[in-house]
Amino acid sequence: MRVFRQSSLLMLGVWLSACASVGTPYEPPTPVETEQGAAFITPVSLSPLEDEPAHDWWRGLGDPALETLVEQAFEANLNLKIADANIRASRASVTLQGIARRPTGSLNAQIDYGQPALAGGPVQVDVDPQTVISAGGSALWEPDLFGRLAQLDQAVLSDLETQLWTRRDVQAVLAADVARAWLEVRAAEDALSLTQDNLEIQRDTLDLTQLRFDEGFATQQDTSLASSQLRTTSALVPPLRANRIAALNRLATLTSLSVSEVEAQLEASGQLGLPRDLPTSLPLDDIESLLKRRADIRSAEQAYAAAF
Repeated sequence: MRVFRQSSLLMLGVWLSACASVGTPYEPPTPVETEQGAAFITPVSLSPLEDEPAHDWWRGLGDPALETLVEQAFEANLNLKIADANIRASRASVTLQGIARRPTGSLNAQIDYGQPALAGGPVQVDVDPQTVISAGGSALWEPDLFGRLAQLDQAVLSDLETQLWTRRDVQAVLAADVARAWLEVRAAEDALSLTQDNLEIQRDTLDLTQLRFDEGFATQQDTSLASSQLRTTSALVPPLRANRIAALNRLATLTSLSVSEVEAQLEASGQLGLPRDLPTSLPLDDIESLLKRRADIRSAEQAYAAAF
């Protein structure tokens, strides 16, 4: 009897220690003060959406065509669709976790009609048939004595935050790719326009030099030099056009449009080349704050918190 009692107490102690070792909630690392005195770690509750200073930064470039192309890329990108599906799944997990914390139960009922039988004996045929109704039920509720359910709540919420930041990261990379291709298209247009203007000037210079040579006021070397400059400048046109076409193809791939549709949207904006009032800076806040808001870093932090 003493051995049985000791073993029972030992098993009870093991069970209690296992229950008590659920773990502690995740807490962000202690902020590290930089030389400027600003904390590097930001609160976990920082929203990954519209309240960021860098949200919709591409609108600051002043080209309506770019804004349209970015929105079309968001609508067509499969990675964003996958991220949206993951967010919906995470939100469903949060809902299911909330349901799991509620009391659950079941009800059952049964109706029997017939002649009763003696206990362990035959049916009593000389007794009138009777109707017997039986009902029952059960209820189950798990009290969160050791914080297990609270940890599960935190895990599903952190997983949701992870998916939100992952989507923001995909969105940021996609917007940067579209803006980079747009920049290459507009820069190539500026370079082509400038090259065409130089060609017109150099053709006029060659014609004037040839006229002076015919009148005896210039030498053959002058005409050869003017002709060489014209050919050198003309050779710049094909690579610039190729760069523009390559950038248009990248925009078409990112937006799931044809090259002609992308080109039509760029032309519909009514401007050629980069905007003349191109801003010298974008609303990205300071570099230190930008690093603290990086979506990939915040996503990794929340993934760690979900598995903590």
